[in-house]
Amino acid sequence: GMNSIGILTGGGIGRMVASWIANGKPDVDITGPGFFCSGDSVTLTAEGNFTEVLWNTGSTENSIYTGTEGLYSVTVSDANGCGNVSLDYFLMESGNFIMGVTPKDTLVKIGQPVQIDLSLDYYGVDITWNPPYFLDCWDCEDPVSTPGFSTDYDVVVRDTFTGCIDTASVSIEVDETLEFFVPNTFTPNGDGMNDIFQAYGNGVTYFHLL
Repeated sequence: GMNSIGILTGGGIGRMVASWIANGKPDVDITGPGFFCSGDSVTLTAEGNFTEVLWNTGSTENSIYTGTEGLYSVTVSDANGCGNVSLDYFLMESGNFIMGVTPKDTLVKIGQPVQIDLSLDYYGVDITWNPPYFLDCWDCEDPVSTPGFSTDYDVVVRDTFTGCIDTASVSIEVDETLEFFVPNTFTPNGDGMNDIFQAYGNGVTYFHLL
């Protein structure tokens, strides 16, 4: 505020001989989200009673636009040269949860089961496989597919805290050629070889013997 110095005389306070304004250091705050989803960008803004600003990115604007995780610092000063004030702000990236998925692309016979393995580096997530056809589970990490035809699977992994997502895909190609064989002899002697007269084949789920 305003301060002054006066001279005390016999008749009271004499004329003012000096005056000044006492200024404190500028204050600053950084506003913005604490995180961003991979592939997105966010705005960080320095707010307060200052006239000059310098970010550790080199920007001298009040606001910066960024899509990089890391520590951001801003230093401000006012027009009276009362000193610099600095503030740090950590921005976190959310996403890239999927480390890998196998098999990436594979060829199988019709009806042959395929184990799909999803590797994650973060586990506070929801998992959804699409389409859910031929899967023993559509919301688990490692489903088994027994495809009846060629199928491309997409998996969506969503962070339950931030809502950010990561995706991956698996392609399973199915050879729909049926292989069927009926032996002309059988030996029911209990040795475990050809003890039962039956048809053998790939992709055969039912047959009827006439």
